[in-house]
Amino acid sequence: MSEDPHGDRPFRWAHRVPRRASDHVERDQAERFSDPPEPVAASLDRLVRQLGWGPKAAAVGVIADWERIVGPSIAANARAVASEGTTLVIAVEDPAWATQLRWMEAEILGRLAEELGARFERLTIRVRPR
Repeated sequence: MSEDPHGDRPFRWAHRVPRRASDHVERDQAERFSDPPEPVAASLDRLVRQLGWGPKAAAVGVIADWERIVGPSIAANARAVASEGTTLVIAVEDPAWATQLRWMEAEILGRLAEELGARFERLTIRVRPR
């Protein structure tokens, strides 16, 4: 320390080194990212609700997660293609699969509600040969 020119006490610097603004940002980000990750479908669902897009947007999550929800054997033969209000539209190539899915309608609607929170009231199954 140097001597104070205005007295006999040791001189101390009057200013303090400011903290970096990024220190606060890094701490905030660490707190924000400490939560466990959530599924993409849940994030999309929350975004859809916040934006007020309604039932049509719910089909986006269903289409994206279709195979996980119904399983690979059904997904190989049927695909969710659209929504019309509270109806989910499913396309199949074979009339036999259309019949099978009609029998499974309540189970599929239950899985959609449980897995994604998508509240469809019924399925419309359309045969669309490739």
